[in-house]
Amino acid sequence: MEGAIMDGNGIKVTPSESEALSGYKFNVKQNNAIELFARGFSYRQVAQEVGVSLQTLANWNKLAGFQESVELFRHAYNSKRLKQFDGRMGQLELDAIETLAEIMKDKEQKIPDRLAAARAILAHQNGRKAQSDGQVMVSFSGMPAIAQAENKFIPGDVGNK
Repeated sequence: MEGAIMDGNGIKVTPSESEALSGYKFNVKQNNAIELFARGFSYRQVAQEVGVSLQTLANWNKLAGFQESVELFRHAYNSKRLKQFDGRMGQLELDAIETLAEIMKDKEQKIPDRLAAARAILAHQNGRKAQSDGQVMVSFSGMPAIAQAENKFIPGDVGNK
């Protein structure tokens, strides 16, 4: 196993990334082991993939910077996965809004369904605006109240009904 590793999410990682992150130099097999450990592979899986014994992996784990490199790479890998996930969610969000807009504009839909779609779009937009303003939307008994992210609260109806 030489060079880059491609995972099931399409995220490409290279042996030099863990070196760049940690400042430690490792050979290609050690870098591949670091990356596999960081992605959650077991000792047996790493040994098999890299082509070394379990004892060799145990020895590598004792090397200066090896565990630090695993943690640094784990963080970098997870950051890449989160960015990828955010991109997917952004597209799904756009698709959902477009679907709601189509329902809202479709004259053949029942009026309650069209109104529900319009409300969902407005609620989403209000949530986005509140997020960008650093506010959190809270609802008590169906009446919204807005709270600043700094734990300041603007009172609303909190009665039990």
